[in-house]
Amino acid sequence: MTAIPLTVRANWLRQIYPQIQVIEAWDGPTEVGDTPLIKKKHKDVLTEPINVGFRVAQLNLQIFLQQFSLATPL
Repeated sequence: MTAIPLTVRANWLRQIYPQIQVIEAWDGPTEVGDTPLIKKKHKDVLTEPINVGFRVAQLNLQIFLQQFSLATPL
């Protein structure tokens, strides 16, 4: 866990990658680490169907996940 609020961290991503839509997962897993199980839990939350309504958001999410080695090909 980090003491830095989710909104602050999300805003960092918005500033670095203005072309993406950041989705703040307030109810996401609280476990942290680099194990396959923890990575899967985080990936599962991020790849659940969301009502964004356009493919660009899905592609941007895929790019974001790839940067953190969480992605599988679409």
